[in-house]
Amino acid sequence: MEANRPSMATVLQRGASLAGGALFALLVGRKSRTHKLLAVGGFLLLRRLIGHKFFDSLGEQNRRRAARRRGVTVVRSLVVNRSLPEVFALWRESEGLPRFLQHVDRVIPINRSRSRWIGATTAGDRVEWDVEIVEEIPDRRLAWRSAPGSRLMSSGSVTLRGSTGTALNVELSYRPAKPEAEPESSYVADLEDRILEDLRRFRRFAESHDGELPDAVDITSEDSMLASDPPGWAARPTRI
Repeated sequence: MEANRPSMATVLQRGASLAGGALFALLVGRKSRTHKLLAVGGFLLLRRLIGHKFFDSLGEQNRRRAARRRGVTVVRSLVVNRSLPEVFALWRESEGLPRFLQHVDRVIPINRSRSRWIGATTAGDRVEWDVEIVEEIPDRRLAWRSAPGSRLMSSGSVTLRGSTGTALNVELSYRPAKPEAEPESSYVADLEDRILEDLRRFRRFAESHDGELPDAVDITSEDSMLASDPPGWAARPTRI
């Protein structure tokens, strides 16, 4: 039982955080500008005393908690040194998506426009959902979303343009059909970082000619967010 007791450092951090939070709320509640400045200064001092990692950990916990309830949306723009038809074909071949989208373990085609996607949480719990293509403009745009009745609501789109190379905008959204439903909530909670790495992997994969991944190449621009509303097909999320 002793091994499960928090360390003294942890106890002190928690106590300092509670005391500092109470003082911060008290001072901010005052109308005086001096009190507000003292509150901000005190918070910064407290943050320095008990460590950045403590606050970073709280931020990560809040991010994961929000993702479990509301889902996550990732939007990225990048340029790939391959032709439009080649890039479009990589996304259109649903069975081959796990070669670079490794947050998806397997995609099983059902028919020309529908497939079953299979993923897993970091704990190894299996997640399945059916996906249907809702828009296809060859070499220009591809969009998909979860089929009705899926336990995991997902949507995605790829929009392409260019001549010699290909510029593309990718948007991927996931949320549990029912907030806090398992294992879908746990799957979504860890998705943001996995998707970001997958999109970096896509560029390297698309530009490799021998099947091997070359050195990493930075994505040109980026924007990611938590989805406060249903994603993709319902309403384009606001970038924050």
